[in-house]
Amino acid sequence: MHQKKNEKKTTANVKPADSGKPKHPARAGGSWWARLKERVGRTVYLIRTSSRFRHGTMATVMTAVFFVFVVLLNIVVMELTERYSFMSVDMTEDQRYTLTDTTKELLSGINERVEIDILATEAQCSKASALISDEYGQIPIAHEIIKRYAQQNKNITINYVDLSKTPAYVMQFPEYSDVLDYYSVVVKSTRRTRVTSFFEMLPALTATTTAYDSTTQSEAVAQSYTETYMTSLIKTVTMDKTPVVAFVDGLNVDGNSADLVSALQLNGYDVQVTDIRKEDFPQNTDIVMMAAPTTDLNKAQAEKLDQFLNSPSGNKTLLVFSSSVMPYLPNLDALLSEYGISVTQDIVYEGDSSSTISKQMSAFTAQMEESDYTLNLIDRMNYPAVINAVALNLVYKEKGSTDVAAILTSSADAYVCNASTAFDKSKYTEADKDTRTLMAASTTFRDTLDGGQLRTDVIVAPDSLYAPEFLNSDIYGNYNLMLSVFNQRSGLDTDNVDIEAKSLYSVDFSVDMQTLSILSNIFGYVIPLAVLLAGLVVYFRRRRL
Repeated sequence: MHQKKNEKKTTANVKPADSGKPKHPARAGGSWWARLKERVGRTVYLIRTSSRFRHGTMATVMTAVFFVFVVLLNIVVMELTERYSFMSVDMTEDQRYTLTDTTKELLSGINERVEIDILATEAQCSKASALISDEYGQIPIAHEIIKRYAQQNKNITINYVDLSKTPAYVMQFPEYSDVLDYYSVVVKSTRRTRVTSFFEMLPALTATTTAYDSTTQSEAVAQSYTETYMTSLIKTVTMDKTPVVAFVDGLNVDGNSADLVSALQLNGYDVQVTDIRKEDFPQNTDIVMMAAPTTDLNKAQAEKLDQFLNSPSGNKTLLVFSSSVMPYLPNLDALLSEYGISVTQDIVYEGDSSSTISKQMSAFTAQMEESDYTLNLIDRMNYPAVINAVALNLVYKEKGSTDVAAILTSSADAYVCNASTAFDKSKYTEADKDTRTLMAASTTFRDTLDGGQLRTDVIVAPDSLYAPEFLNSDIYGNYNLMLSVFNQRSGLDTDNVDIEAKSLYSVDFSVDMQTLSILSNIFGYVIPLAVLLAGLVVYFRRRRL
């Protein structure tokens, strides 16, 4: 019975002979190539119509697509992290990779193109390089901070220049050709160009060791000034005006004013050393600064200063720093007295113990009188510190179109003692106490033919205002007072760049080590393994279908 059914089925499936028509080559015993194609075609057809293949292939494709998606997502996130600062999380406790509000405010107002050229490859900035010894990896930290500037403002771009391949690059900046080298940083706009380097921003890269008690220890220079320098230079290259300060040389001036000069340069000033004995003041000089000279002016030099103050363009300022080691300089004193200020040789000793520093009567925080230079400091109670400051005499307070006023004073309990004599408080009485003037300003207005006015300022201040221990301290107001004087007298209506250096001794994270370990395990092992297992489960389940 079964045999008949099979025979019947076989008979039913037999097609009638094709009379008169040529047979297909493969079925007619054609070439081997045709037969191979037919077999391959049948195999592909069977595979495609297999449910196991369909489900297994789909699982494989889905798994592959998922992994491709994860890789692409990682690439996109990395690109966004490079481009946008909010995507980069700073987990250090001191926020060393985070720009300060001062920098962010400055960058928000930049609407012109600024380029930062780093004279090294990106790889040499991102990891240890054979070009330089960077034991603590400070260059990658500084590099990461610089990248934040481009993330903060789209007008700022960072370029990497490999000097080994493009040595002619330095010829673009002939004024800096002698200082441009590996790891220099060039900040430029269409207005001007300024240069710094990783060595300048990271003092530890060039630090030496100092011996203390026969033990060699590293100097405490593991500080990063990267943001201080970069913000200052970006401010400088985008300023409408570059104020010029002539630093008078040739009169045995104080050499301890280097920190003040650096502060001015960081805030966009063009400070030019001028030997008054043989050079004229640079064109467009706004302020002439004399740092505690110990040699007097001659008649020609005094005339040069007088001509500067009475320049037809007006708005000129002479700033003289007084010192306890300055001898009596009759020609300089005559010039200053003409403007209502006279320098004595008497050192001021503060009798109010609440103002003294380290219980030294010659070192104290000064009182600030209301003036254009001190209003902001008074509001913040940011008092400047002085030491061995000499008293000033105000020859007059008002004379014609000239007004003279004190800027800094002592308390009403201060004594004075000649610089050549040792101070002995027991020799003084209550009657010897008085308020002493430490810093004063003389302002003169001159009428012009067109009905306008030209201003001339002469300011005398104690040299300890720029003493490094006071100028670089956040406790005292020396830095802010100095910049307030220079900014107002040069016509700059801008905030000071006063960004604290960041320590690089250690990297402290804002999360504890246990939390950090948990996060590392989750993102480093748990999530990748979970993704892998999920893919395998889906794949094998699909294969069984």
